[in-house]
Amino acid sequence: MPEDTISLLINHMMALRQRPHLGGSTIVLVPESNLAMDGSWIRMEVYRHGIRNVVPMHEDEGRAGVRINAEFKGVMSRELARRVREATVYMSREFVCIGEENSPDAMKDEIVHQLTHFCRHTTPSKTPGRAATVAWHGKHARGFDDHVIALMINSMMKERFFNKSTYEAWR
Repeated sequence: MPEDTISLLINHMMALRQRPHLGGSTIVLVPESNLAMDGSWIRMEVYRHGIRNVVPMHEDEGRAGVRINAEFKGVMSRELARRVREATVYMSREFVCIGEENSPDAMKDEIVHQLTHFCRHTTPSKTPGRAATVAWHGKHARGFDDHVIALMINSMMKERFFNKSTYEAWR
């Protein structure tokens, strides 16, 4: 993970901690996990920068982070769509936007744009007898969907955080 990404994360956490009502709160860290174990590395960097009272979720076979694959993207997409229909997803008026050229309102619009374009894509195989490839993404006109992926991961993990006994000590 590039150092500038860590800087954005650290600056974001510090901005949250500067809010009067969030100063001493627990930050639940939900990094996407991969074979390079980015989740563990991110956790170490956060601590190295002096940010305390952070609990990383361990949803990848005991490693810090959440493993994302095409199947889980489908589950997350359907779950977030349900929550949007039920109006249980909202963005705070105190939305914190760090390191982006956009204002918080423009970033909210970008998230909505990515969310409306996120769907299942099926690519037929070029090899006879081989199954088609299924992928979930929102990479249409603007070429990325990172913000909506983060929203989906955190939406799913919020429920796990409050329902799993593993995290009970942090609630």
